[in-house]
Amino acid sequence: MSRSILGAAVVSCVACAGPLRTEAPPSVLPPSAAHGFPAQKLDGLVFASARFDEHYDEAFGLDLARAADVLPIAVTVALRGPGQDEARAWLNPERFAPELVLADGTTLAALPPRVVAKRVAERYGERVESKGLATGLLSPRGTSGWLYFDLGSHTDLELDGATIEHSAGGRTRALAIDESLVTFAITLDDREQDFCVGVGR
Repeated sequence: MSRSILGAAVVSCVACAGPLRTEAPPSVLPPSAAHGFPAQKLDGLVFASARFDEHYDEAFGLDLARAADVLPIAVTVALRGPGQDEARAWLNPERFAPELVLADGTTLAALPPRVVAKRVAERYGERVESKGLATGLLSPRGTSGWLYFDLGSHTDLELDGATIEHSAGGRTRALAIDESLVTFAITLDDREQDFCVGVGR
């Protein structure tokens, strides 16, 4: 996702968060701006939810942060409301571009499930791929799965329980994962729509 699209998505989420929030420059998410963003959101016909589960290793049979240097977030995307059966909406694998925006503005790109599967032992790879969020057409039934955000692209980040420690300039900040945002693009009736949703637990 380009920086301008990311900025627009963040500003959109800030705007939806309520009157107590202050608008941020589009390229920066202020340290506490994501706190309290709903982990479920309906924007037009598109519904999405995102959740971090500290016990994700029970779903995969291994600790993906240690084994593959990724942070798994469970996501559901569906259509809701009048016109949901007629609308043509989909997660275009070439345009989807999901990212996790941490509370200090640091962004983590999502890796394709097949890439993550290659980072783990073969006996776990199939499970990692099968549990990844599938792209394609959306429906009222929805699609659910995991997005795998790349911790390895930032050597200054380390997962610690429900927080990510960010070391910079000789200081370390603990960033709560449930103060993060998941952003992505949806193709709806041949036009792209930026979407963001808070991360729950």
